[in-house]
Amino acid sequence: MAKKKAEEIEDSSGVDIEKMIIKKYGSDIINPGTFLIENPKKVLSISPIFDQVCGGVPEGSLVTLSSPSGFGKTTLALTIAKACQKDGREVYYIDAENRLKPMNIEGIKGLDPATIKVIRSTKDNKLTGEMYLQIATDLLKNKTGICLIIDSASSLCPASEDTGDVSATIRATSPKMFASFCRKNADYIRPNDNIVVVIKHVITNTSGYGLTQQEDGGEKLKFQADIRLMCTKAPEKIIENDIAVGHMIEWFVHKSATGQSNVTFKTYLRYGIGIDDVSEMMEIAQDYGLIEKSGAWFYINKDTDKVVKFQGIANLREYLSTNDEAYQGLLKKVQEITV
Repeated sequence: MAKKKAEEIEDSSGVDIEKMIIKKYGSDIINPGTFLIENPKKVLSISPIFDQVCGGVPEGSLVTLSSPSGFGKTTLALTIAKACQKDGREVYYIDAENRLKPMNIEGIKGLDPATIKVIRSTKDNKLTGEMYLQIATDLLKNKTGICLIIDSASSLCPASEDTGDVSATIRATSPKMFASFCRKNADYIRPNDNIVVVIKHVITNTSGYGLTQQEDGGEKLKFQADIRLMCTKAPEKIIENDIAVGHMIEWFVHKSATGQSNVTFKTYLRYGIGIDDVSEMMEIAQDYGLIEKSGAWFYINKDTDKVVKFQGIANLREYLSTNDEAYQGLLKKVQEITV
């Protein structure tokens, strides 16, 4: 017996383990690190300031957006959906809150409502939290290059809670459900080039320990996210001619796979348009001296024979909003500086 065991050890010492693994699991699962460098994921442009800070949204990524109610999470999620539509991707919107309204979709300029597939409970068909996440898993497993929005993590009602009495004390199971969801879909999101956006709420921590405000959805969802944005500061109104035309939202970047982390940035939300690309680009252009301000006047190409000037920022914005060639030219200069 001892002699036979020694022979087995000697025979096995010459086995090529990598060849065994490839034979068993496939030749495409082992690649050199240079494969990742030489085959980068496509990155979708969202808005000038978002792109500058976060580097856009790469395909095959999980994005989480969290804030209190009414801060602009849905607007940013639908703006990402618009970018996905522009890239030829299918968009699925899991409306677990059953609160997606016509104004949400109509308020995003350039978004095509006809190609967004909204998934929600009906009067005769109540979906539980487990069902919503199973639908999401089925889509991510069997579809490639899609955009999937889950709105929201806190509204996924598990079956145990759905069938229980409203006065019953039930331990929160949403984090557990999302932990399972993350584990199941880690090998579907990136390999299938899907983009997943999970909308989360910032809730009050009543435990008496840790931060006074925290995100729902559990820790696993935080760790799995490639881009994680959180907003806790109340939006600032944008006033023009004594009328509120929108508001600015300040986001804190907890994590960004292709950009900066632990920084803040502001997005411009304009009513009826969504994220205001023109105002964001104007701010960046001023920071880099591409637009110069003197008193109430704004100049593009100042001190050149191609100078154009405007009295008041509203006139400058109107010019860039209606002159696509001028906007694209200025945006190109901004991108050349920031890339």
